Amino acid sequence: MNLQDWSLLVELYKTRSISKASENLFVSQPALTRRLKQIEEEFSTVIILRSSKGISFTSQGEKLVAYSRDMLRQYEAIQRCMKSEETLQGTLQIVASLSQTQFFLPPLLQEFSGLYPNISFEVESIMSTECIRALNTRKAQIAFYRGEHQGIFEQRLLGTQYAYIVYHQPFTLSELPSLPYISFEADHSGRSIRENWWYDHFDVPPYTAMTVKNNNICYEMVRHGMGFSIFLNSDFWMQNKDLYYQQIFFQDGTPVVRNDYLGYRREALKLEMISSFVEYTMEYSKRLNVGRKIPDRQNF
Repeated sequence: MNLQDWSLLVELYKTRSISKASENLFVSQPALTRRLKQIEEEFSTVIILRSSKGISFTSQGEKLVAYSRDMLRQYEAIQRCMKSEETLQGTLQIVASLSQTQFFLPPLLQEFSGLYPNISFEVESIMSTECIRALNTRKAQIAFYRGEHQGIFEQRLLGTQYAYIVYHQPFTLSELPSLPYISFEADHSGRSIRENWWYDHFDVPPYTAMTVKNNNICYEMVRHGMGFSIFLNSDFWMQNKDLYYQQIFFQDGTPVVRNDYLGYRREALKLEMISSFVEYTMEYSKRLNVGRKIPDRQNF
């Protein structure tokens, strides 16, 4: 198999149509069918099944498609790497929310640096509202932020996070007003989400036992049995099997969520360094979401 074969299988899997795949790949249907038969002979297996409803892939065919996708990704990565050694260099100015700085950025920047070794990074971890301000005032080229914000910039959705109540022992929602609540400093978007959910369920304010600086400190306080908290990002606590959690919903059954975004100014895409980083981030995010483990609705 070669580059053309990988593209053939991926396109055929996407379109589920020999005629459409041949049209998109600019090859004749007989040539595509002939090459498909040669691949089947090469691997001594059947790749596709034909019926009146179209074509479907066998389990062996599915494996070859997955392999072809991986090979195309590696080929594109090598292309970018070879090109980057000659042309792409400079410093990317990035601002990001605390959770994205801690969980999302490190592996992303590690991968990107491997492909573009001549690009360096200046990263500042700040609240999402400050990320927006830095983007609007051109103090940063790239912003990773959480929640819905307005500004003169473009944004791309990276993923959606679900909200959970986390406590050191089993609990019911009706108990929450009498339990110690640990609050932490957050921007207006995160604070509004928590407050909207709370007052959608209760007509009294939470019993706030303490307010701490950030998510990390809040997690440690919850872990040590000092109270419960409302987390809009499960990455902080989901590996701790000793904590109890419950996903939260509004009264109408809508889950409480918060979106993660990548932001940039449109004119910045004229710089190949930035456009390459934006596209690589989106591809990385797509891979991450496919393999992302989401906690159950409740673990007790």
